[in-house]
Amino acid sequence: MPDKEVPELRTSIYDFWDQCVQLHERLLIVIARGLNLEENFFLKFYEGLGTDSNNSILRTLYYPAVSVVKERQLRCGEHTDYGGITLLFQGSPGLEVRDRDGDWMKADPLKGSIVLNIGDLLQRWTADILKATPHRVVRYDYTKARQSIGFFGKPDDETVIECVDGSNKYPPVKSNEFFTDRVLPTYTGNDQ
Repeated sequence: MPDKEVPELRTSIYDFWDQCVQLHERLLIVIARGLNLEENFFLKFYEGLGTDSNNSILRTLYYPAVSVVKERQLRCGEHTDYGGITLLFQGSPGLEVRDRDGDWMKADPLKGSIVLNIGDLLQRWTADILKATPHRVVRYDYTKARQSIGFFGKPDDETVIECVDGSNKYPPVKSNEFFTDRVLPTYTGNDQ
């Protein structure tokens, strides 16, 4: 919590969180409309944003400058985000996104821009209509630090995720169970 470690950031961080939540909600409405669902379809599953019943987080990502670099070293390896929608705010180059053909393309920051990533859970929820975005952070200039901020929006923990098209392409799963099943191998090294 910013109020315990860096108290002078408390107001700024909470204001930024609120702005991310508002944008996140607007995006959920747009996505629902695009899928021909009721406008507020997804919103009802995010009512716990900012409470213990929801695992959404705002995370600062800091990559320090380094002087020794191994060949083919990445700042952050290829991955997809686990949740619903990620909003990424970046100030320097390094992010790459894999396109549908499997090629990597730079996603260098544009002034005032926000990178929107679809996560694995939203891909599952939409029965693959929306695809999770594979991405990585590569080395451009390791002599400079890289800073970004990610807002990782996830449905409330007890939300049962079922394919919105009724296809049952994926079996129903609780949001928190899906998240736990994805995160545990990251820290234990075991696929479960």
